[in-house]
Amino acid sequence: LMPDTRVGHTFGHEFIGVVETVGSSVQTLKAGDRVMVPFNIYCGSCYFCARGLYSNCHNVNPNATAVGGIYGYSHTCGGYDGGQAEFVRVPFADVGPSVIPDWMEDEDALLCTDALATGYFGAQLGDIVEGDTVVVFGAGPVGLYAAKCSWLMGASRVIVIDHLEYRLEKARSFANAETYNFGEYDDIVIEMKKTTDFLG
Repeated sequence: LMPDTRVGHTFGHEFIGVVETVGSSVQTLKAGDRVMVPFNIYCGSCYFCARGLYSNCHNVNPNATAVGGIYGYSHTCGGYDGGQAEFVRVPFADVGPSVIPDWMEDEDALLCTDALATGYFGAQLGDIVEGDTVVVFGAGPVGLYAAKCSWLMGASRVIVIDHLEYRLEKARSFANAETYNFGEYDDIVIEMKKTTDFLG
């Protein structure tokens, strides 16, 4: 459903891997490093990057009026092939990838590249303060992390709403959240002091 997705484009948003070779200008990585690579591509020095708005980097996408560069996400986002491949070219390698610490498992590192980071950012955008009730709409990976991070930010009650029971079970076991299956109710009424909404 992404505009300008072309035949032959390799998908794969965020990824981890082992550096095979490095270009002559790469200073921070070497062959053999185990790295995590975020979903977006950025130069690290343009107007937007200097302000921490990396996904708006104009130096990595000829269509940058819409968005910066994103791996495996159509030519609207720069046409960069993604991580569902044997090898991936990583531009601006000194500013995007991070070396994975030896103590971190691959599966945990992979989650840091997008799902955990996006869930945390979503919770952060909610301006959660101690004692808040938080409602997360959607119990996918990002929603689960938004729920879990809400506890870290001081929420006293976390509610996750979805219609797939296996996802709601994960929200209960992984994020210690109350859950509501909207498919089982005509109406849901929840009394709250403050509501912080997320799209998970």
